[in-house]
Formats: sequence, structure tokens, C-alpha cells
Amino acid sequence: DSSASRGIYKVCCEKELIDKFELSIAYSKSKSVIVEEFISGQEYVVDAYTHNNKTTNLIVGYREYFNIENTFIPSATLFLDATSADSELYNRIKNINIRLVQGFGLNFGITHAEYIYNKEEDKIYLVEIAARGGGVFISSDLIPLACGINANELLVKDMLGLVVEKSDIEITRGGGAAYFCYLLPEGEVTKIEGIEEISNIKNVEKAFFDNVCVGEKVLSIKDKSSRKGPILVKGSIDELYNTLDEIKGTLNIEIKTKEGIKSVIW
Repeated sequence: DSSASRGIYKVCCEKELIDKFELSIAYSKSKSVIVEEFISGQEYVVDAYTHNNKTTNLIVGYREYFNIENTFIPSATLFLDATSADSELYNRIKNINIRLVQGFGLNFGITHAEYIYNKEEDKIYLVEIAARGGGVFISSDLIPLACGINANELLVKDMLGLVVEKSDIEITRGGGAAYFCYLLPEGEVTKIEGIEEISNIKNVEKAFFDNVCVGEKVLSIKDKSSRKGPILVKGSIDELYNTLDEIKGTLNIEIKTKEGIKSVIW
């Protein structure tokens, strides 16, 4: 019952459970800990809109993580509009998402759901689902960028009892969008270069650097709250990755650490 994946640990034996228990419960408002089976596999994300009990999937994406041991920190989520995301697996996930939302009886609103697909079992697991838009600018920016639908506007219309036309929830264009985040090693920020240039890169929609500055003392990496950014990008999947490569070649942040000068962790 926390946020930013704080207090989340993978344990493989009783000793690790004992070692991590107090660390985990420290983040719990209710002072309780949930122990769940660990499920390996690719994580998928679906944002949808429901109007008059009918659910329409808007965007479907997959999540990437930083390669840092004992952490579960997403580095990016890359989305396609739900129409273009038409592989056999995507279609299974989309069908499950509609059945879940409509089965719960939601009348209207945005939903954000996360799933893990275990390839060995060929099984899709629900991680969590909520009657709200996704964070990191998913509902406000990435949904309209990827599929042309302003889900927040639909939500306001439904809340006010205004007319929502069928065409308002029809995907008008095929596309993609993503957020990319980065981490900084523990130390002091001594140099930042390339911020203005990144904002002018083609397909970069928005870039947030207000959470990093020269002289900042960077703490050790712990959870999602350690992330910097995000940088919002639009385009096809290939264009998203190409734009990320251009961003990596443009942004230069130097951090003075105990081991010397280090740079951005992507």
C-alpha cells in the first residue's frame, strides 16, 4: 500500500525473507506485508476507456527495466495504439483486459492495467488494475499521442454528464509513444549538457529536467522515486528507439562519485 515500488524485494529463501521484512514493512501504511509468488516474464500495460459499461482498449505497451540487481525500476514503457497492437499475444491481453474491466462493472472511466506474460507457461498474469489513468504522463500525453484519443477529456465529459459520441472513442490514427527515464549514480552532479538540444530532437514531445541540477547530491538508487525524467517520445517502435539513441548521444550529465566521474544510467 505504498507507491514507486518501494519496499518490493525478491526473496529466494527464509533468510532473505527475514532480512527484507523490516525494510518492506517500513513503507506500509497499514504495517502489513504481502508475500506473493515471483512471476518471471515480459510486463505489458493496457490503458482503456469505458463508457456506458463498454470498454475500449486505447493503447497497449510493454515495459523495460534498468539492469540493476535487486531493484524493479522501469526505464521505459513503449506503447502502440490498440488497433495496431494486433499480434496473437496482444490480442489475448486485450481480450482479458476488456473482460476484467467489464466484469468488475465499471460504468465509465480510464483504466490502467499491468500484466506479465510467462512464456514457459504460456500464461498471462494480472499484476494490478485500477480505475485511473497511468502515471508518468501516460493518460495525459501518451494515450493521445499514440491513438489520437484524449482520455482525460472523455473522463471530464462523463463526469459532467455531457454527450460522448461514439466517434470520440474510436482510434483515429495508428501510432506509438513512449516515456524514457534515466538514473544517476550516487554522488554530486557537476555538469549538465544537451538539455535544450534534446527538446529540439525530432519526435521528442516533452522532456523534463527540472528534477536534476548542478550541485545536486544524488542518493543511492533504491526504487522508482530514484528515476529522472521522463522524456516523452512519439513515433513507430523503431522511431522510438532511434530517438532514444539520439537522446543518449546528446545528453551529458557528469556525477562526481567515490569511484570517479560517472554518467547517466539508461
